[in-house]
Amino acid sequence: MKTLTTYFTILTIAMFTFTSCSNDDAVDMNNYGDIEAKAPKKGDQTIAEIVTGNADFAILLAALQYAGLDGVFAGTDQFTVFAPKNDSFVALLGALEIDLTDESGNMKTFDQIFTEVDAKIAPATVGDVLLYHVTEGRRAANSVVPSNNYRTIETLLGASFMVSSSAQIMTGGNANPVDFDLNMIDISASNGIIHVVQAVLLP
Repeated sequence: MKTLTTYFTILTIAMFTFTSCSNDDAVDMNNYGDIEAKAPKKGDQTIAEIVTGNADFAILLAALQYAGLDGVFAGTDQFTVFAPKNDSFVALLGALEIDLTDESGNMKTFDQIFTEVDAKIAPATVGDVLLYHVTEGRRAANSVVPSNNYRTIETLLGASFMVSSSAQIMTGGNANPVDFDLNMIDISASNGIIHVVQAVLLP
């Protein structure tokens, strides 16, 4: 497990740069009718390895570890993850009036941050929210975004959300539809697929 010092370094860099990762299997969804008809081939890394190795997912990784869910994505079971990047978590924390730094200007530990999230909403909220970002099986973009109308995605939380043919996600907790990051979909892992979304999904 990475040290908190390493996390702080990654988070600080990520908050100011938000570098994007490239993926050979990414699909251009500017024309939604051009979504590839087949899933990308399996990658060499697990979902856990991809998240760990990408600075854009530093807060997501910390949240998974806080909730004890990081090991779920290190195995061979297939999952599809709708993954928010750091900026999406920072926006949510701001809406919850949770600062990343303390009164002295020092970066809070992730345990402190997520404990405040639990205190403001409900116990175990972090784990529930994370499970809402995952569905079973290997689902490429063409299996998530319908050609018309809407598609229901059942999540590991037991609650569902809707995806429109214009590649927007409708949930019960987000006031506005959530867009996919069109440059970061169909990121293929050995044990599933990652689609980056531009906000934290709230059940």
